[in-house]
Amino acid sequence: MERKVAASKLPIYDGKEDPASLENWLSEFDKLFDAINCPEDLKINNDVYYLREEVDIWWSQRKKDLMAKPDFDWETMKEALRAKFYPPYLKKQKCLEFTNLRMGTMTVNEYYTKFIKLMRFALEIVPTEAIKAQRFEQGLTLTLQGKLGGVNFESLDDVYGRAAHLYGIKGRELDENSGEKRKGNRNFQGNEKKPNLDGDFNQGKREGNLNQNREENRNFTQQWKGNYENGSNGNEDKPKRNYFCKKCENNHPGKDCEGNLVTCYFCKKKGHREFECYKKAFGESTYNLGQMGKIHTQVNKD
Repeated sequence: MERKVAASKLPIYDGKEDPASLENWLSEFDKLFDAINCPEDLKINNDVYYLREEVDIWWSQRKKDLMAKPDFDWETMKEALRAKFYPPYLKKQKCLEFTNLRMGTMTVNEYYTKFIKLMRFALEIVPTEAIKAQRFEQGLTLTLQGKLGGVNFESLDDVYGRAAHLYGIKGRELDENSGEKRKGNRNFQGNEKKPNLDGDFNQGKREGNLNQNREENRNFTQQWKGNYENGSNGNEDKPKRNYFCKKCENNHPGKDCEGNLVTCYFCKKKGHREFECYKKAFGESTYNLGQMGKIHTQVNKD
């Protein structure tokens, strides 16, 4: 008999305050003893071999007193272990965890598994199958509760089976909707227009012309300003004017596409654009002095 027990490689129990570990450990031995038809008088001796640490110390201290009781058997051994290592405050804690259990974001199967694990610590709260079913239903999401339609289930397995079925249908609906959405996205992408290479080329050409205008306009202003600062009379080294139009893509400085003189937005005079305006580049006073010097030079020549 001892060899059969040893061959099963049962877990040990160290006595830590974890009711789940204790109940799992006791359950393993219950199943084994039933499987090998272990005699009642051999169960305790086979069981205590797997006690460790705190619970082993407890057993060595209480062994004589407990074994001296005429009715001490495997069932009373389990009761003694629960009384010592499953104190009332832990029992209350587990009962509270069970009563507060809700499905939340869990699947129905995950919720059912946790419900079963916690229910064993609160059997007095759910003494019948009908009450178990009612408690399980109350923890489901409101959507599932509504789909159950207020049916009074007679057992936990009945309500679990129905809820799992409804949850599976909902999951398939979500998968189908997701598949249709992906299909729609693919169709939308397939109907998108191909890029207009000619348009992109022309757009790049226009952008290049604009950049060229900006650079040449900046050079024009700097060169004109340098002539005045160096004492030029304005007729010498006059910078070349360029204006590459973004509309007609031709070069027509001082004029519009139809050949008409343009008007400066700054000084309101015709024949140049605002970026070429001398008055804007040097200010009102400098511009007036420049005009006076130009007139004086012209008079002397005459």
